[in-house]
Amino acid sequence: MDLSLSTRQVALAETVRVLCEGRSDPGSWESVTSQEPGYDRALWSELLRSGLATAGFSEGVGGSGGDLSDLAVVIEGLARVPVPTPILNGLVLSGQLLAGSGQDRSWLADLLAGRRRFATCMVEPAEEPGRPGLSATPARVAGGWTLEGIVGFVPYAASADELLVVVPGATGGEEGAPLFVVEADTNGVTMEVVPTVGGDRRCHVRFSSVVVPASRVLTPTSGSTGWLFRALDVARVMVAADMVGAAAASLDHATAWAKSREQFATPIGSFQAIQHRLADSLIDVTAARDAVYDALGRLDRHEPGGVAVAAAKAFVTDACRRVTASAHQVCGGEGIYADQPVHLWHRRVASLAPELGTVRTDREAVAAALLD
Repeated sequence: MDLSLSTRQVALAETVRVLCEGRSDPGSWESVTSQEPGYDRALWSELLRSGLATAGFSEGVGGSGGDLSDLAVVIEGLARVPVPTPILNGLVLSGQLLAGSGQDRSWLADLLAGRRRFATCMVEPAEEPGRPGLSATPARVAGGWTLEGIVGFVPYAASADELLVVVPGATGGEEGAPLFVVEADTNGVTMEVVPTVGGDRRCHVRFSSVVVPASRVLTPTSGSTGWLFRALDVARVMVAADMVGAAAASLDHATAWAKSREQFATPIGSFQAIQHRLADSLIDVTAARDAVYDALGRLDRHEPGGVAVAAAKAFVTDACRRVTASAHQVCGGEGIYADQPVHLWHRRVASLAPELGTVRTDREAVAAALLD
């Protein structure tokens, strides 16, 4: 299988690089992420207008077409810069959920056109037995549902127009997982911004007796939850692609540093210990990228992707952590400053590692498949 980028994808990557040029200095990153909305609105609008952010969504629903791997190229390019955007939760996960639900397409069209911005509140059980987690509980009422509880760490929720609330198992499996579409300014919805190492403006979203009318509850008529699993699979691989972009950029930065930084009147890149570390990092980045595009190929072909996706995300997480940690070691003193790019890439990987499942849960999924 050929996992190399196509000519079109190479052009996509270059377009992203040019578009983001001049927006990636650490000073602007800090000023953008420290206040609402937490990203550059002008850049985000341009990503939507140009069709870069909507790659992988068919033209029939308002996207720019292409494969999911095209969207991964864009996401990897944004991570390499690095610039903060709501693309992972606000477009990939939200868009896949709306597309997969098979109902009202107007919301998906508004999302892809940039007329309305969405944030997905994913209710997940606590990973450790007996340890309580944040959760929202839906209950039926006349004409719809009510939502009660808290969903934690929702990226860019405070600047969203609509909240998509996913509660797997809310209907007991009889009607599939419902998707609640809640206007962010609905009575009873409050948000608290939570500082994170990734600087992605995450919020704890509290629902206090929030009424969701039946017209805003999407439940597939087939009663299947397959659409939900596919949406999560796509989002998990895109998270992995983001980590690959950050790791690749930190490797490039460390390699350039090793060529220019001198000790004992010679570049440190001539030292065997540095060469070994950079070589190991290159192997990690290459293998991680191949794992991402292999998993995306399966999803593009509509093959079962669960195990491949879990394996890819688990491997990518560990590999990219090693790469960004090695970049800190190679860069020495420069690597400890929080206002330098190598630090931003490391923080990006750290913040995405537990997104939509940790390494442990991904490995459990792989082990279950192998031992079944």
